[in-house]
Amino acid sequence: MIDSSITENSADEGGGVYAHGTTITAEVILEDTTVSYNTARSHGGGAVAQELEMTIRGAGSALLFNSAGGSGGGLLVRSGARESHAYVSGGLFGVQGNSAARGGGIAVVAAVESAHDATVQVFSADSAVPLRLFGNTAGERGGAIDLQPDGEGFSGEENARAVARLQNVVIEDNTAPVGAAVNLASDNWSFGELAIGGELYFNLGIAHPAAAPCPFGAPCGYIRNNTTGNTTGEVIHLSENADFIGSRIVIEGNEGGWLFYLSGEEATSLRLDNSLIAGNAVQHALIRDDQNEDGTGQLVQLHYLTIAGNDIGANGVLSINEDMAFTRSLVDQPGKAMIATDAGAIGGTHAIEHVIATTGTTPGGTTLAPPRFVDPAGGDYRPRAGSRAVDFAPPLASFTQDLHSHTRSLDLPVNPNESGASDAGALEREYLQPLVLNAAFDTDLTHWEMLATSAWDGTQNADGPSGSGSVRGTAAADEARVAVRRQCIHLPGPARYALNGWGRATGVGPSAPPHRVRLDWELRYSTGTADGCTNAPPGATGSLLLASGSTWSRPTVPAVIDVTPAVWGQTTSLTVYLVVENGSPIAPGASGAAGPDAVLGGPDGWFDGITLETDYDDTIFRDGFE
Repeated sequence: MIDSSITENSADEGGGVYAHGTTITAEVILEDTTVSYNTARSHGGGAVAQELEMTIRGAGSALLFNSAGGSGGGLLVRSGARESHAYVSGGLFGVQGNSAARGGGIAVVAAVESAHDATVQVFSADSAVPLRLFGNTAGERGGAIDLQPDGEGFSGEENARAVARLQNVVIEDNTAPVGAAVNLASDNWSFGELAIGGELYFNLGIAHPAAAPCPFGAPCGYIRNNTTGNTTGEVIHLSENADFIGSRIVIEGNEGGWLFYLSGEEATSLRLDNSLIAGNAVQHALIRDDQNEDGTGQLVQLHYLTIAGNDIGANGVLSINEDMAFTRSLVDQPGKAMIATDAGAIGGTHAIEHVIATTGTTPGGTTLAPPRFVDPAGGDYRPRAGSRAVDFAPPLASFTQDLHSHTRSLDLPVNPNESGASDAGALEREYLQPLVLNAAFDTDLTHWEMLATSAWDGTQNADGPSGSGSVRGTAAADEARVAVRRQCIHLPGPARYALNGWGRATGVGPSAPPHRVRLDWELRYSTGTADGCTNAPPGATGSLLLASGSTWSRPTVPAVIDVTPAVWGQTTSLTVYLVVENGSPIAPGASGAAGPDAVLGGPDGWFDGITLETDYDDTIFRDGFE
């Protein structure tokens, strides 16, 4: 079916489309087709795919605002006498606004004792446009996705799996009391057989040829802003023997009792790597495993995670009653313990290695240090060059890409390798530069602390495209000099640093002393606190004249700051000040003074393109420069 709309229909099952295959070659394709506002009294509000292959593709395809009384508000994928497989790569609207008791967006149900699996693959066909599972609701469980396998109790030979494979998918604004985003259910027919749980693979194992690769320079999916509407449910729920295996995901802005909850008594597994967990609000711990399956291997494996800025009700971040591996990660949760003691039993062996944390307790394998993110308030959780996370740990051979699909374990110059070339956290720093943040003042003055009258000026710039702007600072008429902005830079290692920039000042008459702009600097070898900058006296200071006239200029010779291995440490910092000098200040409190400065309130100075380079990355130190 091509270029069609299936809307406002009703049925017991498959309100819009009911497709039940009768042969192993049965197939249904919906291309550029919208399935919307359909109702099923039982299951599959939008569509049912049973015992066949169903493909939903094309920019114009979507499952919108369908409803079902049972499972699968948008889509039910159900096996029976044969397997059932669905491939969803629809357009901009994806799977949106659907509702059901179980699986508001998509439900995958394996038939009872059939030995036939039911699977769904949800993926983007364009790396730049992720597929969305948005605004779906489940009254019982699984706001976006619910997976229900079937277990056969005598031998397990008739077990039927329920599997979801996702790639570059956004699971957003979904609601359910259990599994607001995803519910992985389980089944066990008794007689001592192991349960079988749902399986979800996020950015791992997509085999469909139409699936686009993960985007370069951006996350490969999100789980965000989903809510349970209560303080006892979880955003992602794993029942017995279920598996959630994910990589390169941002998990942010979700609300509930827990973010992940692993329940049951049998081999429930969570493996998550190269992912960011930030800005979530939970009543208890972020991740809870209550299964107590010691001796069955590390069922919880967390590698290369950044966990920061979450609102956590428990006294700790993780509550793991299980063997766990937690490595090469950054945890910025001040005031919380790493392992919660008030959110359930704690057991198993916790293998924690190469983790940097600001938590109140730091178990073995954890280093207490500030993360020094580039701009967490703006959502940029990359480490600054001076973060201890850079070149912190030995690489893990099986993890070659970070959250943005950049290469892992890049050995940067200057930064001393603490235990190896791999960075801790979700994001690998690719380059040493820029050391100065927002050096060109493009569009705003973020990262530059205001000390005196100053503002962004879009009419003036020397560095970057026209209109990219600069910072304009003003000295009072009776001030000889004033520092208008400053930035503290933690130095990544021992090196010779070259400080430079562009500047200009208000012009004066031919006989008047010129106004000037400067860069002052203060070098501190160590500070009073782990991440302080100005709370200790400087070990060295200096000043670089940028300009003494109204024409933009940049010094030929920068200020050279030599930081030797003998004085460098993890808290060594350089504070850079933007200074405006008044060439002819009036006496303090004078009135009626002649001249334009007295009328206008003092001279202005402009700054742009502030750089701090090293002999590893700047040609200024080559060709015999001393």
